Amino acid sequence: MTFLVWYLIISNIYTYFYYHIWKEESLNPDNFSIDRTRRRFITLLLSIGFSNLSFAYLFRLPYVSDFKWSQDIPLNIKSLWFSYANSITADYEYVKPITETGINLTITQLIISFVFLTIILGKSLPQTTSTE
Repeated sequence: MTFLVWYLIISNIYTYFYYHIWKEESLNPDNFSIDRTRRRFITLLLSIGFSNLSFAYLFRLPYVSDFKWSQDIPLNIKSLWFSYANSITADYEYVKPITETGINLTITQLIISFVFLTIILGKSLPQTTSTE
């Protein structure tokens, strides 16, 4: 199951990147209608949410021993909040990575979130052009 979740995370990044950034017609400003912009923004939010849910699963089940849980009780809600907090570099004191694997996992999520929130968001929203 862990392999499947990693595969889904990677395919989520690849699919969003390919269809919203790489393809030439996706960067054509003539194609930016208001409805298309809204759909792109919604799919961006869905991709980020899916990524965070996938990492919450990884924190909670296969890599649970790589984290220190408050009161030594790993809970689904703690892993979910930790995943969302980690994706925006916020501190979540109830879950902390304690092994190198845990640290690498949190850094991987942070890098993926950075890619979604900066590079892809910058390309997903239409740029305004001055007509002066």
